[in-house]
Amino acid sequence: MRVLSQRNRSAAVAAAMALALGALAFARPATAEQPVSDDPSVLEALETAYAAAARQVAPSVVGVEVDLGKKARAERARQRRAHLPAFLQRPDTPASGVRIAPELVLTALHVVKGAEAVRIVLPEGGRLPATVLATDEPLEIALLRVEDAPDDVAIVPLSGRPLPQPGAWAILVGYGPGGKSTINTGIISATGRFGGRLLQTDASINHANVGGAAVDIDGQLIGIVVAPSLRAGINSGVGFIAPARGIAEHLATLRAGTSIPEPPRGFLGIRLGEEQLDPPGVAIAETLEGHAAAKAGLQPGDVIVRIGDRTITDARSLSRAIRSHRPGEKVTVVVQRGEKTIERVVELGERPSEEN
Repeated sequence: MRVLSQRNRSAAVAAAMALALGALAFARPATAEQPVSDDPSVLEALETAYAAAARQVAPSVVGVEVDLGKKARAERARQRRAHLPAFLQRPDTPASGVRIAPELVLTALHVVKGAEAVRIVLPEGGRLPATVLATDEPLEIALLRVEDAPDDVAIVPLSGRPLPQPGAWAILVGYGPGGKSTINTGIISATGRFGGRLLQTDASINHANVGGAAVDIDGQLIGIVVAPSLRAGINSGVGFIAPARGIAEHLATLRAGTSIPEPPRGFLGIRLGEEQLDPPGVAIAETLEGHAAAKAGLQPGDVIVRIGDRTITDARSLSRAIRSHRPGEKVTVVVQRGEKTIERVVELGERPSEEN
């Protein structure tokens, strides 16, 4: 196998990159000695850096094809009948994966969800059958085992390197038509998303590069692209990356064929009503019989204004507050009931599967 090693940067490119960052960061009037953002040498250095980083990992990026099962096919047909935007539909074209060993490929979990058969599309041409060895639901990734994989293939090392910080470059490399790489660039815009598990990026994510590699400016793997953020049918312009460090910590478990399930989530047991402006909060439309809210004496019409130390202003803040607790934990819930402020200690239940 061929391990993709870190390339050595020339002093000229390093200096030009420093000039590029300085020129882009400070909007001062240009002088004869001072580089500006449209200085050809600066732009060429940026182009060189992006292209070199992508080349570093591109040979290890493969396509991932799936044959969907009956249920998944029915869902895709429903989406098409509903005329959902293209970015909300699951196309027939391959997504991406990253080879971390000759016989092992990482990809995004939802790429293979509902699949009856999986195939790896090689950059050099040809297809190989693969099976889902294990999944990591918290990180939203799947580990595939490739059948009859050749030994002499390019792989990318999966190391436990430190997490990138907000502002670091994020270069996404996916499998494109004909085996040619797709490249999208941006930055790491946030860390610790979704319970501290995922990185957030503003680099453009699409079906082709989901499951592909996210690398830094040196071409070193920082994670696997898992999903764009879709809220209320809108592509919000940010997406998420499973960090290489987190994957490395779980890799031995996955290689042994053991999947890692989503940890159980707390459940309040309510149906939401309208968001309220005065007082700010979320109204309860219904309490589900036998669940936590009903047991604690909460009632339809109560307006939830606080859970624990979190102020509740809308449905999203309510969901985040509940997600931060596990079943069996006791939390203080403050509601407004007419003119009264009522406080209840609620022991959360476990979220039923039909509520996920």
